[in-house]
Amino acid sequence: VSVTGGFSPGSGQLGVSKAFIARDAADFLLPGSPSHEHEEANGRGVLLLADGSRHEGDLFGAATIAEGELVFTTNMTGYQESLTDPSFAGQVLTFTWPLLGNYGIAPGISESAGVWPRGVVCRELMMEPDHRHCIGTVHDLLLAHGVPGISGIDTRAVTRRVREYGVILSIFGPIEKEAEMATILEKMESPDIADLADEVSRDDPVFLNEGATDAEGIL
Repeated sequence: VSVTGGFSPGSGQLGVSKAFIARDAADFLLPGSPSHEHEEANGRGVLLLADGSRHEGDLFGAATIAEGELVFTTNMTGYQESLTDPSFAGQVLTFTWPLLGNYGIAPGISESAGVWPRGVVCRELMMEPDHRHCIGTVHDLLLAHGVPGISGIDTRAVTRRVREYGVILSIFGPIEKEAEMATILEKMESPDIADLADEVSRDDPVFLNEGATDAEGIL
């Protein structure tokens, strides 16, 4: 994947300063990778759900507002794979397992070259991971890709809301922008309208074993 400023797996993400070949989302944490232009999130934030509930927490990742359908994963491990899975494009991804990021981010194991959720919700974020292959934190990965996150949320309570209501829209960001976000949430459209398949699909075909002369094939 050739990435130039403006690559947008979710909403205005990456924005790197020069062309860069990325085959894995974690490549942007390696030495020699281009610097990003995203502001780092900090301070208190609030998650608003379309059912009227609100949940306060601490912001991390990129300093921007996340909006979209709230979905969840119950996986205890494999968070890097979930974050880079294109099936979560356009959604706000909630991790029900209470600890996120304990073994950090490793090179070469992502599902793609981008971080696809528009936002990440978790209970507790590990900022000092421990693993021999670790090259950065979940916070670092989200910041490099322009994706915001919020921690300190009772994710199991949030998940029960999803179980009860099915599709539920959400938005989170700085707590001082709560009124503005509430207005945005009221006007949000159903995620079914978006053409997410077009958003996550490659622009060019990929040829596997190009030039092979084996006469046998799969029909």
